[in-house]
This record gives sequence, C-alpha cells and structure tokens, in this order.
Amino acid sequence: MWPLFLFTILAVTLTLWNDSTISRGRKQVSPLLNELVRAPCEPSDLNNGKVVYITCELGGGNTFYAPKEFSSNIYSFTGAYFETRVEMYQWVDAPGFLGTYKVGKFIDHIVENSTLGLSLFQQFKNPTFFPHVPGSGRKFPTKLKIGGYIVPSGALGSVTHHRQLSLTDDQWYQASPLTYPLPVAEISHLNTQVHDNALYTGDPLAPRVGDLRITFWGSDATTFSVIGRQTSSIFPKEYSLEPVQLVDERVVLLQEGLVSPMGLLNQLLGHYETVTCVTWGLRVASLILLAATIFVHYYSMRAPKPGLQEMLFAGKQYHKVKIFSILDGESGNKPGFQDLKKCLELIDSGTIVRVLVAGGDGTVVWAISEVEAHSIDYNRVAFGVLPYGTGNDFARVINWRGFSHLNPFIKSLEPLRNVVDSALQADVVPHDIWSVHLVVDEQRGSFRKINSKTRQEETCKGPDNAELRQMHLVMCNYFSIGVDGRIGRNFDRRRSTRSFINKCVYVWEGMKKSFISKVHVNKQIQSITKNGQTVFTTEPGDSTIPLLGSSAVLLALNIPSYSAGLDSFGRSTKVALTNMAPMAEKELLQHKQKLGDGTLEFVSYRKTWHIGMDFIIRRMGRRVHASEGPWKIHFRDLDPKERVYFQVDGEFFVMHKPISVAINHAKTIKLLMLQP
Repeated sequence: MWPLFLFTILAVTLTLWNDSTISRGRKQVSPLLNELVRAPCEPSDLNNGKVVYITCELGGGNTFYAPKEFSSNIYSFTGAYFETRVEMYQWVDAPGFLGTYKVGKFIDHIVENSTLGLSLFQQFKNPTFFPHVPGSGRKFPTKLKIGGYIVPSGALGSVTHHRQLSLTDDQWYQASPLTYPLPVAEISHLNTQVHDNALYTGDPLAPRVGDLRITFWGSDATTFSVIGRQTSSIFPKEYSLEPVQLVDERVVLLQEGLVSPMGLLNQLLGHYETVTCVTWGLRVASLILLAATIFVHYYSMRAPKPGLQEMLFAGKQYHKVKIFSILDGESGNKPGFQDLKKCLELIDSGTIVRVLVAGGDGTVVWAISEVEAHSIDYNRVAFGVLPYGTGNDFARVINWRGFSHLNPFIKSLEPLRNVVDSALQADVVPHDIWSVHLVVDEQRGSFRKINSKTRQEETCKGPDNAELRQMHLVMCNYFSIGVDGRIGRNFDRRRSTRSFINKCVYVWEGMKKSFISKVHVNKQIQSITKNGQTVFTTEPGDSTIPLLGSSAVLLALNIPSYSAGLDSFGRSTKVALTNMAPMAEKELLQHKQKLGDGTLEFVSYRKTWHIGMDFIIRRMGRRVHASEGPWKIHFRDLDPKERVYFQVDGEFFVMHKPISVAINHAKTIKLLMLQP
C-alpha cells in the first residue's frame, strides 16, 4: 500500500511540475502572437520596429566552395548551408546472447576504449584522436537573404532537412602507409577514394579501425518561414530581421517550408518542454496510479474478514469434477476417456464438455489422439491445459500459464476451485491440428530418437519390430527442421523431473550448439511445394522462383509461441526469400498469425544463436511463407551418414536419407482460452 502511495505522489508531482513549465512558456509567447504582423516578401518601412512573420524564397548567391584538398571531388554547392562530415571506424559495444560484444562502425566522435566482455585476453583499441580534415563541420553563408530581408545566418542552425551530395571520382587515389589503429595524419583527395558518394582513407568494403569516411551534405530548401523584428539601414538601403526576446532568449525563429507562426513558436518551446509522448506518459501514469491507489484503499476497507470466508464460499455453485490418470489402461481403452464417452452419450448433443489436461505440450497431443482412439466426437470436447512441462508453449497461447506446476490439493482445495472456475469462464476457440507424414529411403533410410527410459539413441520401429520407413505424426504446435532438433535430442538425454533444471539444460545445450554445431537446412532441403506449385527452392538458377538462403532452422508454426514463449513470426519484420514478387512480399509481411485460421506460418533463422537473441532483440527470425496447405518438403539426395534433425511439438528425431515431408490439415478442435 505505502509503495503505491509514494509512487502516486511522485508521479502527480512530476506531472504538475511539467504542466506548469509548459503553461509558463505558453503565457510568455502569447503577447508575441497578438502583435505579430504578416509581412510580404518585399519589405515596407511601415513595419520597421515590428515583429514580422514572412514565408519567402531563399535569395541567390549562397554558393559554398569545398576545401581545395577535395575540390577535384566536389567543387561547389549552392543552398542554405554546406557540411563536411567526418566519421572514423571504431569498435563499439553491441548487445549479445552472452552480454556485450564488439562491432565496427563509423562514428563521428571518439569512442572510449574498453575490454571485450567475452574475452579475457584480447583488448580492442580505438584511436584517441580525430585527425584534422579541412573544412569539417557545417558552414553557413556570411549574409543570408530570404525574400528582401537579411537574416542572421545563425538562425539556420534549426534547419534539419538535408541530403548527401554526389562526388566525382578523380582517379588520383594513392594508398597511404597506415599504422593501424592510428588514422591518416593528413587528409586530401590523394589518399582518399570515392565509394557510394563518400571518401574513404582505407578499403570501403573492408574497413579497419582508424579508417575515415568523409561525406558532404547540403540543404536544398528554397522556401523558409521566419519570425523576427524588422529593422532597416539608410545606406545601403537594407532590411533585416533581428532577434526578438522569447522565453529568456533573443532569437530569430526560422524553419524550412511553409510553417505557421505557432509552429515556429513550438520549435522554441520544444527546447524547454518535455516531448509530447513524455508529457502524456506522465499524465496517463499519474491517472492510473491515482485510480489504483483509490481502488486498493477502497477494496482494503471493504474486504471480507477471515471469519466470513466460509459464509462467502457457501454461496458458490458446486460442479462435479472427475480426475483420471492418462497413464491408466491401454490406448483406446483408458478409464478416463471411456467415462468421457459415456458422459457425452447422456447429455444433450449441443453441450460441450470441458476437459483439462495436466502435463506438457506432448500430453495435450496424447489426449487428443486418445479422443480419436475412443471414437469420441472431438467437436463436443473443449481442451484446456494445466502446464507441468518445460516450455509449455501451448499453455502460453491459451493463457493457462498462470497455473504452471500448480498443486491443486492444498489449502482445502482452493487452487482446484480456481481451476474449475477458470475452465467454466473460459472462451471456446478453434484450433487446427495437422498431420505430418515423413518418408525416408526404403533401403538406406531410418528414423532415430532418444529413448526416454534408457536415455540412449534407438531406431524407431513399428508394431512388427521392423524399422520404420514412414512416420505419421500429429502436430499441434509446430514442426521444425534444423539445429533446434539437435539441441532437443541432447536435452532429451539429460532431461530431469524438475522444470527449472530442464530449462538450464536446454540453455546449456543451445549455447554449445551455437559455437560447435553447423547445420545448414538449405543444403538439405531442395524445395517446398504447395498443391504442386513451388513455394521456394534452395537451388539458384531460376530467377522467377523464390530462393531460400542460409538457414539453421526452418519452422512451421501453428501457434505464436515457440521454444518457451518466442513469437518468432510476430517478431519478424524481414523476409528470408529472394526473387520474391513485391506484392507477395508485402502480403507476407502484413500477415497476422491467428489460432484456428487453417494456415501455417513458416519462419527461418540463419544462425543458431539468432534463436536465443530473438528473445532479447526483435527481428532475428525471417518470414518464409504463410497460407493454407497442404505442403510437401522435398530433400536433396543426401549422404546416408548425414543427419537431418527435426521435431514435432517438442518431440525430437533424426532421420537419414529423407525423401519428403507432407503436412496436411487434419481437423479443427476446440480449446478453452482464458482472458489474458
């Protein structure tokens, strides 16, 4: 209660102080608006001494000449100002999966030296000075004329729109002997080369620390809006706009383009006010905290006393709950599902029975398969899940994660009552189930997985003890091919009964494979087709067919949660395919993932560590495809020893000599979705 109260007082105080500052600034400029005169571009003596507002064209004669050291690359520029920008290639910090690491970038200031966090032995050093570059910085005209008025050139400091100027390659470049990481001592057109309208002292395509990049910029603005006090001189006859007193400053307000007087004043006030988003953020936060404080105080005053708890509970409606173990009985003859079948026979055909499955994502798929095995109409059953697994992606999507690893039989069954209440209040939503059919070579192909009891790899066999050459699997969440399957197999070897330890093991295996594992899905898959039409290929040649580049993982997503909560498709903003039609690329980037819409979303990660980084930095995954199926994945003619790793809903396999994978829509079931 007290922390909330203190935060509320602090937020309200900051909001009032900020709003008072804004109000004070607005009051100071109000008199100016009342006396402001809209003047023509041709000055009149009648306005001398008055504060005028003009919108006029830039006068001629504002020509800037580049320093003689670069005159063979760029001679002159006519405009509002001319800028020579100097940047040096230096080591800078970038966030990484294990902390910060170093990357090289062109920076316009000195970056202080620091030791790379991932290395105990190597230090990345930056130069400690910038060399002198002739003409560096922004140059303004000595006499700026807008319309018929002389304006102080310093007012151009507020001009923001500019463009990079084109350069001419004089072909005189001679490489200078460089002592890295020290920059070149003297800079001219002789020891710089032109690339992409910039001058480089080193190799522009492979820069090294200490290399310089010099670019030239200018403003092409021709129309300016100005507020200033008009004055004139007798000889020579000239009219000028002098600074006016505004908010404790003497300024001439100037912006490029057609800007209203209030817009020019807002430019000045912006230096004294917080930005609009911060202002409104403070206001909204104050209102929320104030409302929360009032609510908590009111609720605490009206909350029932402990002695009334039994009286309140007595008024609740009771519901019959049956609990079964899915382990009991053989497949197709399990007591829990037999009871569910009888229950459905006794009630109205339009009634939906709500079933909660306690376990991981694999247990949910198991329960769905048992519904089919017992010939139960799945359209009359809605599934929820109490998550007891490691990733619990399915529970995250339908908002049951709050009941993770719940003990329902404590506190006089209060947790169990909460579960039942939530199940009864949940919304019933559709969810697609997919069939995955995998085929390997009849002679040299095989499927292998880790035995959950022995923790050893074994060949997958059928009921007749013959090695499988085809597998039919049910997919509820996602299917993937790539390095995540390899990580998962090693995780299966070390899986424990404790969720936290399992997560640590999974992270450790992922870190190892990030450094030592090289899996290239694009070198295993040949293409993916949909209804006979090629979605993409991995073999360059035909520029009309989309091409998939380097990929460590290819995902087919049925839900917006992968690897314990990662929304790979939703977070991605780029496309993994080249040669893609612009309209198709635009539609793919605008596609929104939704449960039960009959579509799958395909995503790829180029490198193993991109998966982990996607939790921290968005846009590491890249979109591949999104539509209704069916699809067929075709493989290259691989060596029998090459392993192709894949997973279905967290169940990990490896296959040798794969031929194809077919993904088809199987059915649509019903889920119990809680409100977030």
